[in-house]
Amino acid sequence: MTGDREENKRHLLKSKRSIDKAIVRFENRSPRTADVIWINFRGGRVTYANGLRPYQHYDVTSYDGHPWIFRDHTTQDKLYAGKKEVHFPIPWAGEVPVRRHVVFIHIPVYSLIERCVQVIRQLINDVDIDDLEIPKELKFRLRNKDDTPIWNAEEHPECILHPEQQNHDQQQQQ
Repeated sequence: MTGDREENKRHLLKSKRSIDKAIVRFENRSPRTADVIWINFRGGRVTYANGLRPYQHYDVTSYDGHPWIFRDHTTQDKLYAGKKEVHFPIPWAGEVPVRRHVVFIHIPVYSLIERCVQVIRQLINDVDIDDLEIPKELKFRLRNKDDTPIWNAEEHPECILHPEQQNHDQQQQQ
């Protein structure tokens, strides 16, 4: 059962078409400099705020079904909004005066292996990985950084980027 839930969270992500506005303020509450990234309609990443320093904010008008992710500006480590890696904005309800929905960016609780990889990555060059006397699992993770956002596709099935859509978009670009 756990494998099914984990598999559900590994779907590729894209924005859905929407006219329902969401008025958002992303506020960096982490001690790291953050990048604020929108996932577009093809699953591509579009950086809106590049290098948002601690306690700075970025205001944006987004839309319902438009996913946002956050990364450490220097290391590209995953940052979270609330308790989730992917933030889906709450649509504006039409209230006047308009109030921005404030979303706090923060550092998640990394697993021990994730944190080890982060520290080792800062200390060595990629060419030195094979020389390290560390477990093979750490070497693999150092060579193959998995940056796929983990999210609950059951909550937003319209935002799943299916492989055939991805292949179709790649063929159209050529």
